[in-house]
Amino acid sequence: MENDRNPYKLCFILKSILPAIATIIPIIIFRRFAFGTYKNKQTEAKKIEIKGDGNYEGLRLFLNDIVSIHSSDNYVEVFYISNF
Repeated sequence: MENDRNPYKLCFILKSILPAIATIIPIIIFRRFAFGTYKNKQTEAKKIEIKGDGNYEGLRLFLNDIVSIHSSDNYVEVFYISNF
């Protein structure tokens, strides 16, 4: 065996790949967390809230779930899709 130093041995591969993995993994984790937070903020922005005068008179809906809204004087009818 003339060339005992084989660059494709497992030890050589691990020594070259582990620092790259140790650098990339935290970046990926941070990116996923930041993207998830941004996605939740986008979802919150697509909601509509209708408030009433009483304590339990309020409604918060996604804009995609609203079918129609009708008003007459001081009454409001809201038709929406319920997922329950």
